Amino acid sequence: CHRGRGDTVQLGLERSLGNLGVVEVTWRSLDLETCHWSLFLHQGPQPSKRVLTQRIVFSVAADGTPELAEEYSLSLTGVQTLTEDISVTGRAVLDTSATMATVTLRASDNPHGVVEFQEMFVETEESGRLFLTIVREFGAIGALDVAYEAVMGNIGTLAGNSTLATPGLDFNNSNR
Repeated sequence: CHRGRGDTVQLGLERSLGNLGVVEVTWRSLDLETCHWSLFLHQGPQPSKRVLTQRIVFSVAADGTPELAEEYSLSLTGVQTLTEDISVTGRAVLDTSATMATVTLRASDNPHGVVEFQEMFVETEESGRLFLTIVREFGAIGALDVAYEAVMGNIGTLAGNSTLATPGLDFNNSNR
């Protein structure tokens, strides 16, 4: 399943028919070596008549920290029947075709940042120097390659016999 920050992730765990007694299911994250959890599935009012489900719930923190997409794999690692009067052949087992789940947390909070000019409009005198500052806000993950282009244009109507400045003739741009 794919979730974003601030969401709740719920994974369903199902105990099929023949659900007599109490069962302990252990599971862990394959990505977080120190995390192991257990939960208990108790028998229903009519043990052989209904499927029991239990939800494993994760709350994903919306912390405002820029983060890349992350993927976690969860694995059911064991099942143990805790009721003593059930024979060995009647004990719960894991369905090996459904013991893995993957949770993907989408990237959040612009992990690579937002790039923009510090000032949108700048005026200068002819033969003066003009410096435009590029700002990277929010994220700070990875190096960025910012490209720019100087083009002819004007934000207003030209007065009388005025002409547009020509890149390379009237001005030069450089990275400094």
